[in-house]
Amino acid sequence: MSPWQATSRSGSRRFVAVAEELHFGRAADRLFIAQQALSRDVRRLEDVVGVRLLDRSSRRVALTSEGRRLVDRARELIALHDRALRAAPDIEFIVRYGGGSADTLVAADIGFGATPHGASTPRQQAVRHERVIVLLPDDHELTALDAVPLEALLTARVCTRSGDHVTPAWTHAMGQLLAPYGVDPTDGHPHVLGGAELGAHLRLHGAPGLALESQPPLEGLVTRPLIEPVALFPWTMRWRADLDHPGLDVLRRSARRLSDAQGWMAVPDGALLLST
Repeated sequence: MSPWQATSRSGSRRFVAVAEELHFGRAADRLFIAQQALSRDVRRLEDVVGVRLLDRSSRRVALTSEGRRLVDRARELIALHDRALRAAPDIEFIVRYGGGSADTLVAADIGFGATPHGASTPRQQAVRHERVIVLLPDDHELTALDAVPLEALLTARVCTRSGDHVTPAWTHAMGQLLAPYGVDPTDGHPHVLGGAELGAHLRLHGAPGLALESQPPLEGLVTRPLIEPVALFPWTMRWRADLDHPGLDVLRRSARRLSDAQGWMAVPDGALLLST
C-alpha cells in the first residue's frame, strides 16, 4: 500500500475541499472544521506522501503539479468510500460530542474516549496511543530545547488542568505521570476550558502546560515533545455489552484500519503508556 493510499482514509476529503475552493477558510467552513485543523491535516498529508500538494502565500492558494495529479485520485477514493456507505443504507450513525467520560454510554450505544479510572466498561477496543506534548509561552526558556524532558518541568509549576482535553481520565493519567516525582498536578492552577483561555492562562503565568499532540496551534504558544519518558495517553472505542447491531462491526473495522494506517497503536521503546 502506498503512503497516499494509507493516508487517503482521513485526508482525501479535506485535501479535495481545499483543492476545489483554493482557500483554506472556505474549505474549513464547507467541512465544518477549524481552519487551523484543516491546514495542519493537509501538511500532515504532504509529509506522508513526500511531495508538496499546494503552493501557499498570504494572498493565494494554488495546486502544485503533484497536487493536480493526485486530486483526481483523491476524488476516486472518496467516491469509492461513499459507494461503500450507500451499500449499507440501513445503518445510520448519529454523533454526539461530549466530555469524553464513561457517562457517554448512558446516552449513546458507542463512545470514543478515555475511560475514567474505576469505570465499568463491558466492551472496548483500543484505537490510539496519543503522545503527550509540552505547551510553552513563546518566550519561555525551555523553547530552546527541541524536546523537553519531564525532569525540566518538575520545578516549573507545570499546568495539567487547562484545555478541553482535561477530563477525569486525563487528571488520573497526569497523577500517574507526576506523582512519583512528588508533584501534585492539581496544585497551583485553575481548571480552564477553551483554547483561547488555555493560551491566555499559560502566557499570563509564564508556565508550561501538558496537552495532547492533537492540540490545535495557539497564539503565543509553541509545542515541544515530552521525553524521558515519552508519555502516551490511551483512547478507546467503548460499547454496551448488550449491543448487537451491524453498525458496531462497521465502526470497529473502520477504527482498526485507520489506527493501522496512522500507526496510532505504536509504543516506542521506553515509552510510558498511561492508564486512565
